[in-house]
Amino acid sequence: PSTAALASSVGPASLSDTDETRSLQTQLESAQASLLGAERKISLQQEQAEAALKAAIAAAVGGGGGADSAAAAKVEVEELKLKLSSAQTEASVAGQEAQHVKAEADHWREQVAIMEGQLKDSEEVRFRLKASLGEETKRAEEAASSAMEAAAAAQSAMAHVKAAADNSAAAAAASGAEADMGFNGLGRGGEGGGGGQKWYEKPGYGRLISPYEYHLPLPPLIEAWRHVHIDWHDLIPQHSSLWERYGESKDDKFNFMKLVMKEVAVTDYLTQYKDSGLASNFGHDFGPMRNYSACNLVDDPCQIHGEHDCGLNSFCAWDKPTFSCASFDGNDRTDNDRNGPARSKGCTAGGSPRKLVGARLQAVNDPSRECKVFVNERLFVEHVSEDPATMFYHWWRYFKEVHSRVREAGAMDKINHILVSKPPNTQFFHYFGLLSKFCWRRTTSVPEGTCFCHGSEIDGKGGGDRGHNNVIEHLTSELHLNGPDGRPPAPKRVRIGILSRRRKRFILNEHELVEALLKRGWDVQLLPMEEMTLYEQIKALRETTVLVGIHGSGLNNALLLPAEAVLVQLLPYKLNYKGAFSQVARENGVHYLEWALEDPKRAWFHWEFLNKQQLGSGKEAVLSRGSPRGGAEVYTFWINQDVIIPVGEFMALIATAVEKTGKLNPELARKQGLLE
Repeated sequence: PSTAALASSVGPASLSDTDETRSLQTQLESAQASLLGAERKISLQQEQAEAALKAAIAAAVGGGGGADSAAAAKVEVEELKLKLSSAQTEASVAGQEAQHVKAEADHWREQVAIMEGQLKDSEEVRFRLKASLGEETKRAEEAASSAMEAAAAAQSAMAHVKAAADNSAAAAAASGAEADMGFNGLGRGGEGGGGGQKWYEKPGYGRLISPYEYHLPLPPLIEAWRHVHIDWHDLIPQHSSLWERYGESKDDKFNFMKLVMKEVAVTDYLTQYKDSGLASNFGHDFGPMRNYSACNLVDDPCQIHGEHDCGLNSFCAWDKPTFSCASFDGNDRTDNDRNGPARSKGCTAGGSPRKLVGARLQAVNDPSRECKVFVNERLFVEHVSEDPATMFYHWWRYFKEVHSRVREAGAMDKINHILVSKPPNTQFFHYFGLLSKFCWRRTTSVPEGTCFCHGSEIDGKGGGDRGHNNVIEHLTSELHLNGPDGRPPAPKRVRIGILSRRRKRFILNEHELVEALLKRGWDVQLLPMEEMTLYEQIKALRETTVLVGIHGSGLNNALLLPAEAVLVQLLPYKLNYKGAFSQVARENGVHYLEWALEDPKRAWFHWEFLNKQQLGSGKEAVLSRGSPRGGAEVYTFWINQDVIIPVGEFMALIATAVEKTGKLNPELARKQGLLE
C-alpha cells in the first residue's frame, strides 16, 4: 500500500506521528493509574467494614461482664444491638461503594485494553510506514547518485571545450551564466564540493591564488547589505560597547580612533574578511624586509640590528650582556659590556659637520664644542608633505625622487640614515627599507650634540617622472623578485587581480565575480592592499596581468604592473570624474580600459555626504544630473558608492582586457586559447 493509504488506515486517534504515539502512551499510563487507585479504594472499604463488624461483636459478647443488675445488662445489650445494626448498615454501604468502584475499575480495564490495542496497531503502522519510507528514500538516493554522475560527466566534457575566441562569444557565455552567478545562485561556489573538494577546485576552473571559503547561508544582515538594502554606516554602534574599556576622552583624536575601530569591526564582518579565511593570506610575509618590518614595532630602532649592522650605525652600540643592539647613550665608551662603532673625533674626508636646528641642517661653527658625536654615514633629511604621505600616486613620485638622490650620491649600499621631519602619516615609510639598513627616525629623536658629516635634504614635493624603470628594477632586486637575468620574469598565466577594498567603495558581489572568472579558467586573486605587506603587494602585482578595481587611488598600483598588463577602472553610477589613471597606466606601458555602472538600483548612495542645499531638489534630481567634474561633492558622495557589478558585462570587459595581454607574453595568450 502507498504511504498515504497506510497513514489514513490508522485513523485520527493513532497516527504514526511520534507526537501522537506519545499521546497514546500517556493515556495508557493515566488509565493504569486510575485502575490502581480503584483497587486500593476497594481494599480500604472492605478493611473498614470488617473492622466495624468485629468491634460490634466484641462489644456484644463482653458487654454484660460489668453489669450490676439484669436491668442494666438488658439496656446495655439493646444498645450493643443498635450499634451492631448500625455497623452492619455501614458495612452494607461500604460494600455497595466497593461494587461501584469495581465496576468503574472494570470500565478502565476495558479502556486500557482498547488503548493497548490501538497502541499496538499504531506501532505496527509506524513500522510499516518507516519501511515504506526507507524504500522511497533509497530510490531517491539512487536517482540523486545517477544525477550527480551525469552532472560530473557533463562538467568533465565542458572542461574540454575551448574558450570562446571573441568578445561576443564571451559576452554571450557570461550573460547566459549571469542568472546562475547572481545572488540566488551564489552558494554553488561557497558551499564547496563532496569528497573534500573546495568550491574553487572544480574541473576547468582557474586557480584561486589566495584561497578563502564562503560560508553559507550568509547572515540576514550581510544579505541585506549585499543587496543594497541598508547603509553599513548605520550599523556603527553609538554606545561604547566593546570599546568602553578605553573610557571616554575629551581628545577628539582618541574618540576618532574608537570610531575607526568600530568601523573596522563592522566592515570585516560584512565582507566576511576574517570568517572566510581571506585575512589569513595577508599581512605576515615580509620577504627580505622581515627585519625592517620591526621598525614601527619596537621603541628603540637600534634593536632590529645584529652585531654587524649595529657596528655600522653611529646611533647604536652592541650590548654584550643582552646580546642586543641599543641606542648609543652619547658616551664614546669601549668597555667590555657595551661597544659602539669606532667613533671618529671628526668628519672623514669630504665631510663637513652640520647639526639639526628646527629639523634643518645648519653648519657647525665650533665642532669641538658643539659636537659630541660625529656621524659619518650618509644622511637624508626628508620633509614629507601631506599628499605623498597619504596618496600612493604622490608617494610614488616622491619616492622616485628620493631614490634618484640616493643613487646619485652613490649610496646604494644602504648605509644611510633617513630622518623625517613631522611625518603627517607613516603608512608608506616601509619603502625606506629599500634604501637603508637603518630604521627611519624622526628628527626630534636625534640626541643633542649629534653632528652629521654627509647630509642632504629633500623637500618631499615629488620629483616628476625620472627614473621609473630604475626604481622598479631596484625594488624587485631588493625584494628578490628578479629572475636569473636580473629582471622580473614575465607572467606565465592570465591572472586577474581584483582590488578588494576593506573600508569603503565596496564591490558587493565580489565573490560572484571571482567565481565567474575562475569558471572561465583564469587565475584570480583578491588584493586587499591596505592589509598586505610591501613584499606581498609587489610580488602579487608583478604577477598580475589584469588589475581591476573601483575608482580610487588603489588603481595607481598600475605603476607596479608589468609592461603590457591591463588596468581596468570600474566607475560608479554617473561619476564624471575619472582621475588620471589612464595617464598613470600609459606612463608605465600598461593598457587602460574603463567601465561605468548605468543602473542606479545596483548602487548604494551615502546621502549623508550631501547638505540640505545639495538635496534641495530631491535625490532623484541629484542622480539625474550626475556628478560634477570635481569638488567636495565628487570626493565624498559620488566616488563612495557601494556597487553591484553585472556579471555578464564584467566578463565581456575582462575578455577584452585579456586579449590585450598578448604582448606581455605570447605563450601566456596561447595557453589560454586566445592564439591558435
